[in-house]
Amino acid sequence: MTDEVEVFSELDSLKQIATNIGITYSGNIGVETLKKKIEEAKSKVANEKSSSMISQVNARHADVRSESTKLVRVRVANMNPADRAQKGVLITVSNAAVGTLKKFVPFNVDFHIPQIMYNVMKAKKFRVTETEKTSSGRKVTRNIFQHAYSIEKLTQLSSKALSNLADDQMKRGAID
Repeated sequence: MTDEVEVFSELDSLKQIATNIGITYSGNIGVETLKKKIEEAKSKVANEKSSSMISQVNARHADVRSESTKLVRVRVANMNPADRAQKGVLITVSNAAVGTLKKFVPFNVDFHIPQIMYNVMKAKKFRVTETEKTSSGRKVTRNIFQHAYSIEKLTQLSSKALSNLADDQMKRGAID
């Protein structure tokens, strides 16, 4: 007899849970059937939440991707005396949203680079070691970190200037 009371109270609690969740059921439903319906409803809600979270992450990645790959017109000058002979620099950047971007950026030329590369180049520094004499005559070396590139951010080309540039490149055979 005690077994019937426990089954009845379990059925009552399951019916209460089902009602709260919004599951419809018949009045003569069994415990096992109601448990299955509740589990199905919970898994459906979990799937909807996970797909919603995935779509939110994808939307956020799309926003980051579009902002990071926006082209910026710049003129880059090399400030590192050790790399004075270089004509440019190969920059590679990567993250989860954008993937891997690789581009050769020439020095002292107007050039378009993605915003993410601009940010990386702006933050890049190199070390210079200086030796100084103190007032007591002792030599002291210290490290100074300086910006590796002087980057001048230029205004974007107008559509007319862009079409003139495209025509010029076509005439010179500079593009395919």
